[in-house]
Amino acid sequence: MITVASVQYITTTITIIIAYIFALSLGGFVRAWMAKNLGDATAEQAGFLTLDPIKHVDPIGLVLLVFLRVGWIRSCPIDSAKLKKKSHGFLRVVVAFFSDFMTYLFLSVSALISLFALFGVEILYVLLHVKLETLSQAFLAHNFPSQPSYVLSIGLFLVALLYLSIFLATLTLLWSAFEFVMAYYAENISLYLARSRYAMLVVFFLTMFLVFPIIYKGVIIGAFYMALVFGRLFGII
Repeated sequence: MITVASVQYITTTITIIIAYIFALSLGGFVRAWMAKNLGDATAEQAGFLTLDPIKHVDPIGLVLLVFLRVGWIRSCPIDSAKLKKKSHGFLRVVVAFFSDFMTYLFLSVSALISLFALFGVEILYVLLHVKLETLSQAFLAHNFPSQPSYVLSIGLFLVALLYLSIFLATLTLLWSAFEFVMAYYAENISLYLARSRYAMLVVFFLTMFLVFPIIYKGVIIGAFYMALVFGRLFGII
């Protein structure tokens, strides 16, 4: 029997998947594009220089997203040896490896600003207590009863995008740091890639259970105080 709750669950799950695919595809594309422009075409040759989600979304990550509400990433390959040979090689390696992190950071800030524009500072109180497991349009409607349904639908997508972008930013920050270290200390690229396969599982669950909850609350609390300061400064709040 189809109930209102099941419809809301399906709608929320689809929205979360769309937000996840959008963020992941953009992050992977930017990383591949940045690496190519810095002197390494490895990602382009592997097919990552595209916005096609099939190339960026990992099937296991998609399954994890449905059940855990956070997803796995498919690492976009970079051959640091090609970047090291060029001028300012160290800087090129740093920018290439952390470009997807910067993309997710940009998406997080954009989603947060958009939510603030739609719902005002009250959205920050909601974000402090929201979890993707309990997120739904009805949840937003309960907190913002005067908002029309289309605004709530946009808000649902933006909350999912914000949550997932912060998670992906945290995950890729740790993952890119690991990649960066391996790029300089691994004996060769095949050893580096082999170590990466084993490390991803550790980094993912470390991010999910330990690092991300702290980072997420820190971001929202920080945004609240910034909004409070600027609001009082300009007489908005």
